[in-house]
Amino acid sequence: MKQFWNNTKVICTIGPACSNPKILKQMILSGMDVARFNFSHSSPEVHVKQIKMLRSIAERLNMPVAIMQDLPGPKIRIGALNNEFLELAEGRRFFLTTRKIIGTVEGVSINHPTFVKGLKKNDTVYLNDGLVKLKVISKNEEQTICSIVSGGRIYPNKGVSCPDRMLTLSSVTPRDLKCLKYGLEAGVDFVAVSFVQRAADILKVKNYIKKKGKLTSVIAKFERKVAIKNMDSIIEASDAVMVARGDLGIEADLKEVPFLQKDIIEKCNAIGRPVITATQMLESMVSNPQPTRAEVSDIANAVIDGSDALMLSEETAIGQFPVKTLKTMVNIAAKSEEHLKNLPKKVKFKTGDDENLLDSFSQAAVSIACSIKAKAIIVPTNNARGVSMLSRRRPQSMVVAITNDISVFRKLILMWGTYPLFVKKFTKSEQILNDSIKLLKKKKIVEKNDNVVLVLTEDGFQFSSNIMQVRRIK
Repeated sequence: MKQFWNNTKVICTIGPACSNPKILKQMILSGMDVARFNFSHSSPEVHVKQIKMLRSIAERLNMPVAIMQDLPGPKIRIGALNNEFLELAEGRRFFLTTRKIIGTVEGVSINHPTFVKGLKKNDTVYLNDGLVKLKVISKNEEQTICSIVSGGRIYPNKGVSCPDRMLTLSSVTPRDLKCLKYGLEAGVDFVAVSFVQRAADILKVKNYIKKKGKLTSVIAKFERKVAIKNMDSIIEASDAVMVARGDLGIEADLKEVPFLQKDIIEKCNAIGRPVITATQMLESMVSNPQPTRAEVSDIANAVIDGSDALMLSEETAIGQFPVKTLKTMVNIAAKSEEHLKNLPKKVKFKTGDDENLLDSFSQAAVSIACSIKAKAIIVPTNNARGVSMLSRRRPQSMVVAITNDISVFRKLILMWGTYPLFVKKFTKSEQILNDSIKLLKKKKIVEKNDNVVLVLTEDGFQFSSNIMQVRRIK
């Protein structure tokens, strides 16, 4: 049985370094809660094969592991160059064109013509994922003339961005929908949408999923500066949110990224929306067996800020120490969680008009659990929303959410402090509380003399009563 130390959930990107079944098994046993498959790399067919393999391993281990599909999004890139790289000199003119040319120090082609056409005079453009800075000075139908503000090297196929400009091309491309089709057929639990600009981008993916008859949750990735202006509506439209600090750090001023992270997390915590902090969390461990002091502090602060989950990217996908890196993150997060109860709660929780009773139950359950030092708050449910109301309050007792809905079961995996249990069916309301205690005793989650709080709320037509009980395990 898995230990119950993963209050802060850990997401691991699957890649060549950890695609071996033995390594995947070690990662599941070491605390991987969610496996991320980045569809920007490899083929959909390869990802589907690996998803099926991972599901099979998790089922054999009887461990709760969710699957996240990360869509590529409209990555704008530099075209081919006449050399391995080009050195651009500050102060010189440089053009961006919609024509397919071999790039030189005079100018390059861009893979998305609409990006070039959408640029305006005085716009700032970054090349090579933010390392070279340009300023637009004029344009015509085929190309945009820029001044090189900050020079440096550029490489073929590297990223291009214009932080202040809303892109005319959709954040959800035909390629994304093709990848999504593969993901839904493979039964992914979460879909992360890249380069989100507005709530409509999330709704487009949700509508596609609905038409396919699926209940897959949609994650908004905050990577674009323009998305910050639409932060509230994007968070509201999403099932979960990711602070993707890599591209966000290119688009926004680097000095602002820590505060954008805190702002996004606080807004998500306020309404009970699971939030993930990602990118470069343990990047040094791609090639080193130990993290830097700065990385340890970064993880601790992400936990203290209120992250529900932390994500590893290259560290597990291509790193030399995928399992050790995962264990390092789990241990740092667990140590950081010990300090949460001593920190002041600054979150101002927001509750919809139809959720007042549910929120009152959640608040009371957390308060009672704290006062009696309850081992667990037990919630039989077929609705992830009720559990998110508990999770956002960061209870000191673990939340055991029991459900007979497999889609709800996997959504619960991402929620802070929540351990989901799947049952084939529920008994009647008056018996479900007793059955829940029996199940936890069987799983050795609770034992004799442990205190627990049981919460049962009106849950569609599954349960018709609102009940809260405090029990001591006999």
